[in-house]
Amino acid sequence: MATNFAHYRKGDIKNVKPGYKNEVYFSPTSAFTKIAEPLLAGTGAAKHTITEDHTFALASGFFVGYLLKKKNTASAEMKGEAGAAYLVFKATLVIPGDGPVLQSLVEELINEDLIILQKDANCPEGAVVQYGCSCGGSSVTSVKFDAGTLGGDSGKAWTIEIEATCRDFYEGTIPIKA
Repeated sequence: MATNFAHYRKGDIKNVKPGYKNEVYFSPTSAFTKIAEPLLAGTGAAKHTITEDHTFALASGFFVGYLLKKKNTASAEMKGEAGAAYLVFKATLVIPGDGPVLQSLVEELINEDLIILQKDANCPEGAVVQYGCSCGGSSVTSVKFDAGTLGGDSGKAWTIEIEATCRDFYEGTIPIKA
């Protein structure tokens, strides 16, 4: 199998502002009628760019979550043996507040395969990063709740860590669940 390495030049450098915006979009993979994918024969940027729209069952779509600013992170790490290595992508999402609706949502997410979208911090043309795909949704690997301390500097917040072996850039529309 021939490798098709692409040149990466100064003009290709984009989206260097750190972090993501304080919104997250998520949906269980079971809610989709079609999870759009990058082109099968894609190389270079096309290998990780989704240009088609995701489709959902009637009256379904992405749920929107509000995140704390300056608390959310994302990373990638190589796993596996030499010659059989792959990337694992991780994201930490910090959701402010507490209450029965938020706790119920967290409990419903923890055992689902998910597609998660985050908008890049670069404006106005920041990319939308997608974690998870049709052959492997992202999954919740850790949930922590911190109630803070009375009179302290930090408010109540849920920290959700997700992991995925698929990470792409979504250019389609983001349908929101009503």
